[in-house]
Amino acid sequence: MSSQASLEQVGLCFSYILILIRLMETTPWIDLFNTYFGGFSESENCRAFRAYLGCHPEIAETIYMRYYSEYLTRFNLLIVLHFLKLYPTQDVACRTFKLSRPHYRKLLWQTVDYLYSVMDEIKLSNRFEGEVASHGIFKDIALVVDATDVPIEKPNSSKLDSSYQKWLRKQYYCGREKDNLRSRYAVKYTIAVQISTGSICYIGGPVPGSMNDIRAIRESGFLATLRSENLDEIILADKGYQGLTNCITPIKAKKNAELSPEELSFNEVISSVRYIVECSIGRMKIFNLLNQRYRKGYLKLQKHAKLFHICAHITNISLAREPLQYHANFFLY
Repeated sequence: MSSQASLEQVGLCFSYILILIRLMETTPWIDLFNTYFGGFSESENCRAFRAYLGCHPEIAETIYMRYYSEYLTRFNLLIVLHFLKLYPTQDVACRTFKLSRPHYRKLLWQTVDYLYSVMDEIKLSNRFEGEVASHGIFKDIALVVDATDVPIEKPNSSKLDSSYQKWLRKQYYCGREKDNLRSRYAVKYTIAVQISTGSICYIGGPVPGSMNDIRAIRESGFLATLRSENLDEIILADKGYQGLTNCITPIKAKKNAELSPEELSFNEVISSVRYIVECSIGRMKIFNLLNQRYRKGYLKLQKHAKLFHICAHITNISLAREPLQYHANFFLY
């Protein structure tokens, strides 16, 4: 009994130590957060932090400790997270952080450029770090691929020639007719995630929103990179990739014909595994920068790509701390 009691005491002490470490990690961030967004109770702090900055204080501290340098202070990182999460106008952000417009722009883009150059959470080799099926239809498949659109403002400028402006609009028009015009014009990214963890392993793009998924993935260089490592590697994708070599997709019904019960069952099995890429994209789009129309997006694609990659890097760190609620699939294990 004494040995059991001592083990329980050791376990309890260890738990207290972990709690203290977490408190030490989050306290500087909560204090900094309260300086600019104060007024919340202690119980609300972490939820408010996530609402304003898009991640838990521990994730912010992880980024800070992992990539700390003279270019990355907690304050600079706070500005970037706030920009990614809320995508404020420059005037709103300057008022929030009590900075002049030139100073705010300098801090924001200097930190964005630095993070984009040093963050390395996205690696194609990470596709083997999660579980991969050793039998059945999904045997040795490690990646699920999908494309996602990010809305941009309608290409419009008095400086553009009318014919060129018309061509631009046609390029970035994604073909979605909705009551909300927010998503009619977009840029497209190709994303590949690990089949069991949802960890992002590859990002391709951006390309104009009118480009179909197969052309987008070919132009991204993803297939060439993957085939250079394993010529016969198979990926999983949705119907938009039907016809792509070494790619398993759901069966698309032919014109004036219905799918058989067997084909419907096959599609259900594919969907039950493939939807993890939708979960990862959904986790990444907690940052409103990716949901709101990117201002003058067709002129700033390079900047948008940097911001998109940073959102994906942060998402991978978030997935390590808070894995997707993805239930073990019978067909994978």
